[in-house]
Amino acid sequence: MGLKNRRSSHKKKKRKIRSYLYKEPLVKRFKDKFGLSEEVIDAATLIFRLFVGLGKGLSSTQKHSYSAVAVWYAAKLIEEKELSKEKLAETSDVSSRTLARRFRDLEDDEDSKKVLNYVKHKIKKWSEKRERRLQNLL
Repeated sequence: MGLKNRRSSHKKKKRKIRSYLYKEPLVKRFKDKFGLSEEVIDAATLIFRLFVGLGKGLSSTQKHSYSAVAVWYAAKLIEEKELSKEKLAETSDVSSRTLARRFRDLEDDEDSKKVLNYVKHKIKKWSEKRERRLQNLL
């Protein structure tokens, strides 16, 4: 196996990992239902992955509810649009009571608060960067 083959193999692995991180079917299904932008879906996927990294949303029912919570936070942070929690629960196939419990769990958890503050800070930076690019283009 030559050096060139190793590089292409590494690139393929990197692409596969990146596609895995950015494609989350549980989050994507909210896009059409609520008319969300790609930025919101990307941010929701990031939030969901961070929740999973904290050990949240590991069971199948938790995945559904935490993906809904991630979409709610992302829409609120990026588009400043508050989605209906009842419609989120319906779309994610969980009860509104379960979804409310997930929101309470995150409000009580210090690590989750830190994650959401971090994401809020990053999204603010992304927005500022995007605005500067648009200003430079105009």
